[in-house]
Amino acid sequence: MEKKRIDIIQLLQGLTESMKEIHGAIIQCINSTMSELKRSHTNVSAFTRYFGSIPIQSQLDLDDLNVDNAYFRSFDAIVRRQLDPVWHKVGPRTKQLVGDLATLRRLLT
Repeated sequence: MEKKRIDIIQLLQGLTESMKEIHGAIIQCINSTMSELKRSHTNVSAFTRYFGSIPIQSQLDLDDLNVDNAYFRSFDAIVRRQLDPVWHKVGPRTKQLVGDLATLRRLLT
């Protein structure tokens, strides 16, 4: 490989104006959906664990979720993992919001 050096050329296609508008609209939808999800679960107790006889309350930590995280593939899993302890208690609206976030993330890519 040292005898023949390979030149690598990387090409990057820029976004058109329509693509930029679509990207911005998807980001706005993700932001709105996450705000709605956070608003509906601000003071919800996620679950109670017992260590000995002392109950420990864990709060849902949805504050770490932001639009920047939506670019990662694991975003859907992170949202779902945050809600797993109370998934059986959340209503259909919250489940729909989580599904919408997954769909919007796929559209974003």
